[in-house]
Amino acid sequence: RRVYALFGFCDILSFDLCTEKLEDEIMTFVNSVARIVHDEVTRWGGTCNKNLGNAFLMVWRIGDEAALADYRGVTRRASERSTGSNG
Repeated sequence: RRVYALFGFCDILSFDLCTEKLEDEIMTFVNSVARIVHDEVTRWGGTCNKNLGNAFLMVWRIGDEAALADYRGVTRRASERSTGSNG
């Protein structure tokens, strides 16, 4: 069964410099960033799949083929209503 999803990847810019400057506080900083990333991804219906040190892999499941076909039908009908076309 095929499932459609959107994957996102983000990392902390200049992590080496952050590590150098923050020293022992780097994990507090990373955990603060992780909390923000996880909260916002969850807020928008996604999941943080993996934390890779200074990077995060995020996933938003779109659905299977049936859900995608239903969505395409809804958007097609809405487009036809807004343009006044029938096909």
